[in-house]
Amino acid sequence: MESQRRSVSEIVGFLRSRCALRDLKLDRQLFKVEFDAILIGSDPLTVVAVERKTVASERSLRQSIRKAQSFVWSAYTNNKLALLNLVVLVPDKLSPELLHSVEKELSGTARVFVIAETMPIDEVEKRLSLLANPHFAQSSAQGAITGDLETMLVGCDAEALEGLTKGSSSAEELTTKLLDALQTLVAEVDRAIDEA
Repeated sequence: MESQRRSVSEIVGFLRSRCALRDLKLDRQLFKVEFDAILIGSDPLTVVAVERKTVASERSLRQSIRKAQSFVWSAYTNNKLALLNLVVLVPDKLSPELLHSVEKELSGTARVFVIAETMPIDEVEKRLSLLANPHFAQSSAQGAITGDLETMLVGCDAEALEGLTKGSSSAEELTTKLLDALQTLVAEVDRAIDEA
């Protein structure tokens, strides 16, 4: 049914209410591209652009890719930093090949969320909830983070973490080691992006 199709206003409403984003006013002299909506969160680096495509062809999606690239380039050349998240609303689900092509083209420029107008709202919300700031549940009595350690560390290299904790004599030393490990990982990711 047509009434069940997703819309830009519905997407923007979700991003405002559930992800705590607000409208962003851009200086049109610095940023020549326009999107259907552009929002920002509490982190001033993170920008979310929403773009609706009436036709989900390779050509129309390339226009959105170029707009995203132009936006990021304009920010960079004007000494501003922006981490762009592009939400593209399309009439129907993209083929896996076309989706892969879009993601590949925007790799290193923007994180892309392709939402089909026919997608159930719970799936839309699940995908777009990645744009919200992470929140940890806290116990009101102790103020401690709830949930077990195993759940919080899913996907981590257990042996490496165990080595860091056993080799640390204090919380400060462990924190320093963890920060060093994260900085090394960031450097490896940056190097891989540069070589790609």
